[in-house]
Amino acid sequence: MMRVQDIPSLEKEITSDPTFAKNSKRKNYFLAACKCINPHIDLYDVNVKSPFGGLIGVDDSRLESIFSFSKIMRMHAVLHDASGFMKRYSNDGPGYIYVLGTHSPELLNTCFLGHITGVFYCCFLKVGDRNFFKSFDV
Repeated sequence: MMRVQDIPSLEKEITSDPTFAKNSKRKNYFLAACKCINPHIDLYDVNVKSPFGGLIGVDDSRLESIFSFSKIMRMHAVLHDASGFMKRYSNDGPGYIYVLGTHSPELLNTCFLGHITGVFYCCFLKVGDRNFFKSFDV
């Protein structure tokens, strides 16, 4: 299960590693979210296999430039990409519907439903847990 509260401190740890120092902050948040799902994951392999992890949209799409002004969308992109990637990569974690954890039926675990539930979840974090939302510096 992903503990989102651990992601900001893991991001700092990952950024201090020279291998990941040149990554964008959001890419390192993506790696931190992957590590929260599976603490034993090979981050070097994940870094190579997911060059656009944490960006808004598919790969390096125009959606990034359209929605990157929104911290809610940036936060959702990190959580969504990490959850979906880890499910495909090593069958770990909840998949795209990260809000429900591992309790979501496989049939419902689609990219689209993951966006709907995830954006609402990130909105909830902004209102309901402002300190955490501020600490998630993407």
